[in-house]
Amino acid sequence: MTGPVSAPSAARDLAAAVLRRTIALAEIPAPTGAEKARADLVLRWWAEDGWAPHSDAAGNVWAQVADGPGPGC
Repeated sequence: MTGPVSAPSAARDLAAAVLRRTIALAEIPAPTGAEKARADLVLRWWAEDGWAPHSDAAGNVWAQVADGPGPGC
């Protein structure tokens, strides 16, 4: 193969979005036990992306990506 390989525009757009979100998340102070602002941001992003995100009592954020029996199977 010669020359640079060009990624499809959708892949480039996704990579750029991941980078933007990673930077935005890292800019929010989150000392141990005080991660709520980050969790709230991820909840908002995922809801905007069309997922149905949830958070639990410990502050973990999750969304089911596909149907299935869940963990422990």
